[in-house]
Amino acid sequence: MKRLLVDIIFIFILIYLGTHISKQDSNHMDQTIEDKITNFEDMVAQKKEIESQIEARSLNEIHENSASKMAKGASEFIVDVIDTSMQIISEIYKGITK
Repeated sequence: MKRLLVDIIFIFILIYLGTHISKQDSNHMDQTIEDKITNFEDMVAQKKEIESQIEARSLNEIHENSASKMAKGASEFIVDVIDTSMQIISEIYKGITK
């Protein structure tokens, strides 16, 4: 019974922290995007050359050996597992908070 109460309290704490952090992130993200838009509009108004924000890619072809292919495959698998589990947790969290 005590463990159940502790688990319930822990879940409520996680939900509270999650909503608090998501509110802060959305406010910060809105300000950042607005700042970028304002900076871009100022650069256009001053007719400055606008710098490309796309990273340069290498032009040389990359050849992979079998060990790197295996490591790449394992890495992609782990990333997919983590991504899927985070999406599931996110959906559960959204369902709880609504």
